[in-house]
Amino acid sequence: MKAFCVNCGRDEKTIISKEKRVFKVRNVEVEVIVTVLKCQKCGEEIYDYKTEKANDLLINDAYKEKVGLLTSSEIKQIRKKMGLNQESMSSLLSLGKKTITRYENGSIQDRTQDNLIRQIRPFNSFLYPQIKEYMDKSPVISYKNYMEHAERKSDKKISFLIQALPV
Repeated sequence: MKAFCVNCGRDEKTIISKEKRVFKVRNVEVEVIVTVLKCQKCGEEIYDYKTEKANDLLINDAYKEKVGLLTSSEIKQIRKKMGLNQESMSSLLSLGKKTITRYENGSIQDRTQDNLIRQIRPFNSFLYPQIKEYMDKSPVISYKNYMEHAERKSDKKISFLIQALPV
C-alpha cells in the first residue's frame, strides 16, 4: 500500500504493523493493539484516515469495556436481535435519529443511555415480549409510546425502570 509521507514529501510504500499502545480516554488509560503505517523508505509514521478510524473504534471500545459500557458491537448485536434498524432503535429509545449509528461507529454513550439500551436486550429483558408485540404493530415508535403501551398491557407498572436507572 502506498501513502503520502510528510517526511519524504511524496507517496511511498508503507509497512503495516500492529503495536500495543496506551491511550487516555476521558481520563481513563486503555491499552490497545492498533494498526500503524510507516514509510518504508524513512520509517516515519503515516496518517491514513481509514486506519485511524478503525483504531479509534478499538480505542473507544476498550474504554467502554473498561468502564462497563456496552461496546459498539454489543449495541449492534442488541439492535439486530430486536430486528430493528438504527433509526427504529433510536426512535424506540426516544434518541436522535443518528444516535445509535454513532454508538455503533464508536461514539461513547453516557451511562444513562447505556442502561436504557440494556433494558431492551431480548435475551435478558422481561420487557421483550411486550416490546416485540408493540413493534410488530408499529415499526417506528418512540420509547414513551412503548412505555404507555406496556403499562396498559401489564398488571405491573414498569415505568419505574426508567425512573430507577442510575445516572
